[in-house]
Amino acid sequence: MRKPLFSREGANISIVEGAVREEGLDAGYGEGRHIRQALQAPPLFDGQHVIVGSWLVGDKPAGIALRDDPGRITRNTSRFVPHFIRD
Repeated sequence: MRKPLFSREGANISIVEGAVREEGLDAGYGEGRHIRQALQAPPLFDGQHVIVGSWLVGDKPAGIALRDDPGRITRNTSRFVPHFIRD
């Protein structure tokens, strides 16, 4: 997998498996630095690939979100279910 160092919502991500290449939406993040990482396929539930995202505020957990999409690369149109973490 190849993805921009800075991007969001699957923008400019490429999944390459041999000669097969799957591209995320071009959202203008393609010109900067990129990282490459091993592909770990997301789990598939009822035909939807599910990704769990999390974020911190300072050093405290602040929330998680589930994003699902029929494609392996989630997009800004993917279903999004936020969860607030309260302390």
